[in-house]
Amino acid sequence: MVAQKSTVTKNEMRRVWRKKRDSLDVSLRRAADEAIFSCLHASELWRSATQVLSYLSVGAEVDTRMLIEAALLEGKTVALPRCVGPRRMRWHTIQSLDGLEQSKWGIEEPPDREETLFDLNQVDQALIVVPGLVFDKHGMRLGYGGGYYDTFLTQVTGSPTVGLARSCQLVEDLSVFHCVEEHDLPVEYVVCEHEILHSECA
Repeated sequence: MVAQKSTVTKNEMRRVWRKKRDSLDVSLRRAADEAIFSCLHASELWRSATQVLSYLSVGAEVDTRMLIEAALLEGKTVALPRCVGPRRMRWHTIQSLDGLEQSKWGIEEPPDREETLFDLNQVDQALIVVPGLVFDKHGMRLGYGGGYYDTFLTQVTGSPTVGLARSCQLVEDLSVFHCVEEHDLPVEYVVCEHEILHSECA
């Protein structure tokens, strides 16, 4: 019964935060995203990474195309996810953002080719960028409810995980909204416009 209440609450909060995020003025959104990219790009987290595993942003999400293009330009290995079943993703390396395929959900994904398949056992000096509607200062996040990244994060322990959040997508503590469950894993860092928050929970 408690889990059902939590699920309902999380779904309600997803609607609230999605509406809040989507209503942000486009010019303010773009300025915030550029500041977030600059903050991450200037960090030791970025400099020390030879691999970048990132989602490809859609709609009003914090723009990840800037960091993906920068990683490619700097010779880092870049891998993007492809959904292959409930809570399951396969990661594929890319050489550019050209040639991506659109999934049935309207999300751009890398083609399903064996030669580009990225083995998660090869994760080394990787920076892992994790999506979320809202993050808190403990690294907890409210995702989209598909469970894909909950599963994925258990497979890449030991690599720094990063959430990207505009200031309007950052709260003090998500648990006060009943949005945190026992199986939820925090990200290690939350990158905002002007600072990188380190989570002691991760």
